[in-house]
Amino acid sequence: MRTLGFSCAYVRAADGEAATPCGRRATRRKFGEPKCLGHWVVEYLLSMAGGTEHARKTWVVASGIMLLLAAGSGWWLRATTLPHAITAMTLTCGLVICFLWEHPVGGVTCLVSAALTALAWARGNLFGYYLLNPDAKLPEGSTRAQTLFVTSLDIQVAFVFAFSVVGFVINYYVNNDSEMRFWRGLSFTLSILLFLSVLIYAVATEGRSVALVPWVVVLFGALAIARGGRFARKLAAILRV
Repeated sequence: MRTLGFSCAYVRAADGEAATPCGRRATRRKFGEPKCLGHWVVEYLLSMAGGTEHARKTWVVASGIMLLLAAGSGWWLRATTLPHAITAMTLTCGLVICFLWEHPVGGVTCLVSAALTALAWARGNLFGYYLLNPDAKLPEGSTRAQTLFVTSLDIQVAFVFAFSVVGFVINYYVNNDSEMRFWRGLSFTLSILLFLSVLIYAVATEGRSVALVPWVVVLFGALAIARGGRFARKLAAILRV
């Protein structure tokens, strides 16, 4: 499969019996069916979503809502958060294309924008600085614990996306399901922590910092609907730990 001449064998689940293979040139991946890079990503995202038609349709709606959130965000008005806004728009557009049309362009867009999202949220973050420098000057009216908590939110977002990308890379190059599930599990576990952190931060600031709340509500609402009871049991097991 490392020679030329293979075409992508991916077929859209939404086409049913009328489904035909993609036909684009496949990548030179050593293992599994030949697929173009975009459809490797699409398949990876569909498996993360739940792997069923119900899950795909659920994430079509969720991706559309997140696209509206990205388009209507006040991030566009501030230069310091412009990279966050651009990556959010690009990523959510890619997700809509992936889940609605299962098109490879959406897969490539999601892969690139997820990596850039991790970089955008990690860029310039001061969590490491405050963590390693106990004598660092803190923002006015803030304690060290509060400062570490607030600055950790950006790092949590960055790692959620970074671990997801690493999971795909492992799946693509190594074809090791256990390794892939390990990294995806890290991403999922950290997303649980992020969900709780965002809600705690919103309550602590008395509703003044709620920018991330709609995002995590849509994300976990979609996970709960798409995965149903299995998701609830997994969430309960993680929270018990």
